Amino acid sequence: MASTGFMKHAAQNRRRAVLSLGLYCLTFVPVALLALGFVPLILGNTSDSILANPLIYALTYVPVAIVLSLALLANGFHSLRRQVAERLRIAIVTKRQEPRFVQIADAQAITQGLRCPTFGVIETAACNAVAIGGFPGQRLIAVTRGALDTLDDDELAAVIAHELAHFRLGDTTLLTLNHAMKRTAILLQTYNPIKVDMNHHEKVQWHFIGAIILPIFLVAFMTGGFVTWCAWKLSLWADSRVRTSRDLIADAEAVRFTHFPEALESAIAKCERQGYFEGAERFEALLFAGSPPRHGGTHPSLEEREASLRSLVGPLYDAARARKDTRGARPIASAATSSVPRAAGFGGGFGRKGVTRAPLGQAPA
Repeated sequence: MASTGFMKHAAQNRRRAVLSLGLYCLTFVPVALLALGFVPLILGNTSDSILANPLIYALTYVPVAIVLSLALLANGFHSLRRQVAERLRIAIVTKRQEPRFVQIADAQAITQGLRCPTFGVIETAACNAVAIGGFPGQRLIAVTRGALDTLDDDELAAVIAHELAHFRLGDTTLLTLNHAMKRTAILLQTYNPIKVDMNHHEKVQWHFIGAIILPIFLVAFMTGGFVTWCAWKLSLWADSRVRTSRDLIADAEAVRFTHFPEALESAIAKCERQGYFEGAERFEALLFAGSPPRHGGTHPSLEEREASLRSLVGPLYDAARARKDTRGARPIASAATSSVPRAAGFGGGFGRKGVTRAPLGQAPA
């Protein structure tokens, strides 16, 4: 059943990516066409300008507009890894620097038949992990120092298996595409020369003067405002299509490869309680543990994840099973996570006593 769910979800991700890409072109190509409208006039070709012959102009410049739109999208797509690495201060590590982490991660990648991604560490006491990368060459899995110190080997292997499943599902590719569309929409909102922005009075005055001199500019300005609105709505729609079921399927896949559901359940509980760190809310959808939708996030709740695991692989649970731990002379956390008191987790506030942080999925005030 897990495999069927996996295949169906992966196919849905591919369809959503193609649909998003098509809608993106329909949204941004008209803006690029309008922005290029003065090029023929500058070149002295008044007969083929947007004012003199809109049809010939469109046929001539549609390929250019498509290339420009896709180039802007590609730039946002390929820059996500760099942005996340900079914002979260991810340090790329090798097997020599982090032998335990990289050895466990390499073994999981080989088990799932994936090309080994790059590995990194985030120096924070929080317990979490992040997976980034639209293509195999871009893939990066980073874990926090708190996760390396808190999770035993089997828990860490389960977390990494979960993140690798997101690569195989196509979740990280879809999330990267969504990020690129949102970034492009923000640029369009901020710098679109043909959008009427009532917050910038000087710009509105020039638009008003241009519309009086050449009434066709009024059509261009109205179209620019409408298309900009559509672009923003498209980015919001793409975000809304990121479903919580992706984590439930990735959990099931992690158990399918590790055969250790209690280790994964224990890791989920620890990360839910101790997962927040500075900057995490900006990339909540990419994290191993995050806020549920009711708190503005994209992850299922701890209860939902535990219930899903129990329903799928209940017979595999064995609380008495020994777990591997090569962290040193430290006690292994109990698999019976329900016996551990739950502190405030995602969506419930973070930080020192008396200090409440914004829940993941919402920018800090």
